[in-house]
Amino acid sequence: HTSSRRVIQTGHMFDYNIMMALKCIDILRSLLFIPHTGIKLFAIFYTLGNIAALASTCFLMGPLKQLKRMFEPTRLIATIVMLLCLILTLCAVFWWHKKGLAIIFCILQFLAMTW
Repeated sequence: HTSSRRVIQTGHMFDYNIMMALKCIDILRSLLFIPHTGIKLFAIFYTLGNIAALASTCFLMGPLKQLKRMFEPTRLIATIVMLLCLILTLCAVFWWHKKGLAIIFCILQFLAMTW
């Protein structure tokens, strides 16, 4: 019963991730060149989508098992880079107001997640 519930919750989180990814593409396409809005929204939604992706695997594996796997020696560098880029993306958007830096951190998030 618990495992079927986890699979269902993972499916819901996956759907949310897809929705966030599509929203990011839509925002990037339609709002990117609007001053002070487009890049901020893209970076925020992209980061939230990656956080949701991590949360969805927590439902499937459980949070402790996921954390153990994320911090295995073969994944340690990618995990640290990804977590730092999640934080730095939001810092670049909200505190530093550096749009270019936010995009660079989004690219680094992508690379770390696929590593």
